[in-house]
This record gives sequence, C-alpha cells and structure tokens, in this order.
Amino acid sequence: MSADNTITLGNVWAKFNGPNLTQARDILAYKQKGYNFIRAFKLGLWDGRTHLMKPGGQFPAGLSSYLIQELKRQGLEGTTVDQREKPKPIPELLGLKTNIQLEPHQQQAVTSGLLNTIGITKHPTAAGKTVVMSELVRQIACTGLVLVHRKDLLHQTRREFAEMWNHSRSLITPDYIGIIGDGHWDTRDITVATFQTLTRSLKEQPEETARFLASIKQVHVDEVHHLPAKTFADIMS
Repeated sequence: MSADNTITLGNVWAKFNGPNLTQARDILAYKQKGYNFIRAFKLGLWDGRTHLMKPGGQFPAGLSSYLIQELKRQGLEGTTVDQREKPKPIPELLGLKTNIQLEPHQQQAVTSGLLNTIGITKHPTAAGKTVVMSELVRQIACTGLVLVHRKDLLHQTRREFAEMWNHSRSLITPDYIGIIGDGHWDTRDITVATFQTLTRSLKEQPEETARFLASIKQVHVDEVHHLPAKTFADIMS
C-alpha cells in the first residue's frame, strides 16, 4: 500500500482510506455467476462483478488479512489501525460451566477461534461443531447470537447448549437461552435465532431489532454456507 493508505479495523467492519482505493476494491470483487447473461452487463451498464468493498471503502473486517496480502503482492504498502474492542464478559455468563470433555480437534478449534476472533470452523458430520460453538460462546461470556437456518435446528441448538452447560448457582434448561423464530421472540444474554426471522424482523420492527442486534457482542453461525451473504451483512450492519 502507499504510505498514505490506511486500513482501520473494527469488530465487524473495516475501512480503507487512501489513493489505492480502486485497486483495493478490485481485489475484493468477483465475477457474478452468469453475469454475461444479465441485461445490465449486455448494455454496458455493469462490469459483471460483485464488490465486497463499498465505494467509500467499507468492507467486512474478516477480509482484511486477504486484502493486505494481495496489496503487498502488488508492491503497495501502508498502515493498519486496529480499533477492535474486546467485549466485557457478563458476570452471569462467567458462572457457566461445561459438562463436556473436548476432543483434541474440538479443543484446537476453540483455541483457534478465541485467538483469531473471526473465522470458519470446518468439521465433518458428527465431529461436534455444536460442542465447539457452545464452548466458544461460554468462554467468550458476553451477549451472544447464534444463527441457524432451520426451525428444527433452532430448538435443537437451545436444547444441546443447555445439556452441555451447568451453572454454579442453578440448573440450566433451554429456557435459559433466548429464542427468535418459530413464532417466538424472547431474547436473553445468549439467543438462538433463525436468520429468516431476523431478516423479516429488520423490515417489520426495525427499531426493536436494531436495539437487540446492537447489544450483541459475539455472533456464531451454524451451517454458515446456507446463510446468504447479503442477509448476513444486513444483520451485522
């Protein structure tokens, strides 16, 4: 990057400022599948690419390492300003204990997640991804949102979290964990939600939904490949 280029990192979004904005936007862009059949492309009104960086330089913070790497390959230098804030744990959640002895691959995933703060855990079926997610939620111990894509997973995740946790002062039941979806809107320190319900709620009750999302300090997505990128961006915004 040019010495005048700066990437400012936030917890969710990052911002690129500097003379190489065009190059940065090109790096974080890709050709949309079937672009050559779309009318706007045929008319010369669109280049067929989807840009992950907005014209003003805002982009998902998780792409910052890739962007820096690719800019360096082009011989461009600059500075990175880390303004990420570490959320404060909630005393009530610090009292949560686990009933599970993690397998080595699960412990490795938890350790990596705590270290990197942003990432994707990829495990085969029945490898215990929910166990990893519950342990990350427990150890981070701040207001959390767990997103799922089906109603059965909504109830299953609440039940499994409750089964894996206990508390120094009380028995944990699924009611300890909030639920958004399948006709329910009951938020708690830790809430499991379907992204379909949250997306609809952003349109139908935007103020209440925005207040809830603003209170969230950690987000976990089950079966993340089912979550449309725009939907996730809308929720995280």
